[in-house]
Amino acid sequence: DFVIDNGTNGKEDGQIETSPRWLKQEDGAHCKALNMNSRGIGICLVGNFSKEKVSEKQMESLIYLVSALRKYYKIPKNHILGHGKVQGAKTKCPGEYFPWDEFWNKLENHK
Repeated sequence: DFVIDNGTNGKEDGQIETSPRWLKQEDGAHCKALNMNSRGIGICLVGNFSKEKVSEKQMESLIYLVSALRKYYKIPKNHILGHGKVQGAKTKCPGEYFPWDEFWNKLENHK
């Protein structure tokens, strides 16, 4: 539904892109497990976080986007999951270097 760029392919680091599926409110194509494509909001960070770290600007944009979506749709914290944390998903996504502690701390402190 959303893509957060990392500064490659002519995109700005941290740039948030909205997919046509989100704009048309169509089912996503991010996670088949538990039928998340029709009931979840997918946010893709460009990069391989089993090999590299999330950029600071990507993290800032992720916190901003998740906070805005949580507020608008009244999404509880326990409904925010990494792809690999969805029951039945067979992936390590978002990768072993994704900084979950930093994410949760920044999300909690975002105003």
